Amino acid sequence: MRELKFRVWTGDYMFKPSNPAYFAFYIDALDGKVNIGKTDMGNFYLSQESNFLPLQYTGLKDKNENEIYEGDIVKFRSTGLKPYGKDTPKDGVLGCVKFHLGGFYVFSGGVYYQFGDDKSWIVIGNIYENPDLAGKITNRCN
Repeated sequence: MRELKFRVWTGDYMFKPSNPAYFAFYIDALDGKVNIGKTDMGNFYLSQESNFLPLQYTGLKDKNENEIYEGDIVKFRSTGLKPYGKDTPKDGVLGCVKFHLGGFYVFSGGVYYQFGDDKSWIVIGNIYENPDLAGKITNRCN
């Protein structure tokens, strides 16, 4: 079973709870807003309502042991990803991590690539804090 972890993009900065046991969020089904609060003995205390964006941990780490989350920008070698489409990636290609068809993939050039087992990818940023890098990815991530 993989570890369920999240970080949150606030619109200004990336927030990662220091103690996830006392941090909670839920998405309001009516308006789509993310409500962030704290938990205490099973009770939820609303502290903020916003359009924050929760980003899930993929359960994978890059070759430098950095955790890989949705929205991360990764650089990869062609042997490190398996195509879920028609093209094979070239060495040094940038892609962004997305949840697609029930799993996490790297999206680049209009193609979704599955993560391989050899950890040949490297996290070099994310699409929120590094929009300049996101702009270098063919067929944008968001």
